[in-house]
Amino acid sequence: MSRKLHFLAIDNTRGEQAIDRLGAFQEAFEARVAALPGVLNVGGVNASPLIRQGANGRFQIEDAGDSEDYWPNYRIASPGYFRTLGIPLLQGRLFDGTDGAGAPGVAVITESVANTVWPGENPIGRRINYGNMDGIDEFMTIVGVVGDARYYGPEVPIRGEIYFNYLQRPGMTSRFTWIVETAGDPAALGRGVTGLIQELNPELPIRLRTMDSMLSSMLSDRVFNLSLLGVFATVALTLAVMGVYGLIAYTVAQRTAEIGVRTALGARESQVVGLFMRQGVVLIAAGVIVGVFGAIGASRVLASMLFGVESTDPAAFGMGVLALTLPALLACYVSSRRAARVDPVRAIQSQ
Repeated sequence: MSRKLHFLAIDNTRGEQAIDRLGAFQEAFEARVAALPGVLNVGGVNASPLIRQGANGRFQIEDAGDSEDYWPNYRIASPGYFRTLGIPLLQGRLFDGTDGAGAPGVAVITESVANTVWPGENPIGRRINYGNMDGIDEFMTIVGVVGDARYYGPEVPIRGEIYFNYLQRPGMTSRFTWIVETAGDPAALGRGVTGLIQELNPELPIRLRTMDSMLSSMLSDRVFNLSLLGVFATVALTLAVMGVYGLIAYTVAQRTAEIGVRTALGARESQVVGLFMRQGVVLIAAGVIVGVFGAIGASRVLASMLFGVESTDPAAFGMGVLALTLPALLACYVSSRRAARVDPVRAIQSQ
């Protein structure tokens, strides 16, 4: 059964006078969405992934002061958020039903925060304060460590996140994004969620997007640039192959009489083919060497368009060499075969 992620971006800004009711509304909404047919998981966060938004700042560590120059991102999330996004729990626990509005404040941090602030130590039980975001000036206990997530796209370095329970800090849920994992039809889910919103609060605006559409929007510039680069590369490869073929064909035309004499004296077809193939290979090798050094020099231009692959990656360069060499060798072979099949009598008479 296929599993798809649907992003339900809900802008429910109601003003400061409604902050005390936001947590209850979000909790009721999550429970109602989870009960819809086909919904596998549901969770919410104040700044959605794949959108370049969010807040970060200096946080305080109990008995240690400010976090100096390290500024992780500040997130408000629901208990189901980590499971919905597939963010793994590495240590401790996630938010649960015991972390309500009146319970002691808790926090979940990412692995990069733990390794940066408490390298080689256990951060569970440490207390931190991130009160400059929503006015809640109190220390909260770290109860879990989760894996890092790339919120701002694949090319942006991981900064690290500190998550707080949305029921304990409702002031930051005035704009909340709910992520729904479902095996059902996206259109049917959208209609169900829209109807649910209308039932809970008819004045609440809602925007529904899928993971694919958000990812496509984020990568649209890169996809366009790489597609354009691919077109130019294809044209360049075609011109290179045509050039090799044309050069070998011209050489054959200039040496027609020589080919006729060689054939008349008993040269086999494979020997004639080998003669011109060797010349072609020399040209191709020279072009590849020059091209590789040129590509290394231009690799910095491509570095910003790549993710997970170095601009000087040997495997990528090897594939590029093969992409140029194999068609060029084929063109060289076709020309050589034509040269080997020249009628020696006509070749000699033509001179």
